[in-house]
Amino acid sequence: MPTLPLFWEPEFVTYRDGVEGVLIGAPFEFNYNVLSFGEGAAPASGSLDTIIIGTTDEVNSLDSGDAYATHDWEIIKNTGVALLSYEPGTSTLVPGAAMDFPTVSDDGLSYTFTLREDIMFADGTPVTAQTYVDSWNRLDSLEGQVSGLMQLYIESVEAVDTYTVTYHLKATFGFFPALAATAPMVPVNPNQFPVDEIVQYPETLDGIGAYRMVSYVPGEQMVLEANPNYFGDAPIIPNVIVRYFADPTTMSNAVETGEIDIAWRTLGPVEAVRLMDVEGMTVETIAAPALRYMVFNMTYMVPAE
Repeated sequence: MPTLPLFWEPEFVTYRDGVEGVLIGAPFEFNYNVLSFGEGAAPASGSLDTIIIGTTDEVNSLDSGDAYATHDWEIIKNTGVALLSYEPGTSTLVPGAAMDFPTVSDDGLSYTFTLREDIMFADGTPVTAQTYVDSWNRLDSLEGQVSGLMQLYIESVEAVDTYTVTYHLKATFGFFPALAATAPMVPVNPNQFPVDEIVQYPETLDGIGAYRMVSYVPGEQMVLEANPNYFGDAPIIPNVIVRYFADPTTMSNAVETGEIDIAWRTLGPVEAVRLMDVEGMTVETIAAPALRYMVFNMTYMVPAE
């Protein structure tokens, strides 16, 4: 067996009284733009315009043609939008950058999306069907960490007209709409991501999502602010600070003492259970499919005679 499933574990999220809109569903989508402060909130930043989210995750890559880690996808999906998205807190697919669900060819090999015509990157660069073709060609040629996930299924991408893009598949895959909602389907800004180079740590991130990344200090914090060119409703809280912690205990203490508003991945069961008994804290279990595997390197395995 190339892989052995070891165990499944839930994720936990803890937030202080007055924090609202923490909606995390099975696909692990955490939409910052629906977060808000309600009655009795005491924001860690001291301002109702800024929310602070703690995590023990770290950034591996913010290039959607390369990124494969859960936290990377979370940031990419908050600063960008895939063709399809998920209704916050659910596993229900909804249109994202596409105006509606795709049209599927009779043979099931081609999915055609009509793009919204009001999409642009945060720096004002327009987005067209060719943007998606270029993003696919870049991902396909650079062979980043995530390339294999997409290359298994996609043969080519075609710009039918200015706002119509067709994905031609290698075979029929009924789950392709779910694939269209993943981070690799978030188009990259050509001003920040050259065609011949993977950029794991861009200084800023001007995507098409509700937020743009304005700064990132590894191991310390990332700062997001509302994207002035976002095509959807403006985020309820315009500024998000993601604070990075070395371990769950330190992050747990930070949310308990009011240094952060939300403690997210990975809080762990020990600290989550402890915080359940702390006044002013809400602890939720996220029943997402977090599976741990032991994976064998088959390269060095010799067949039995």
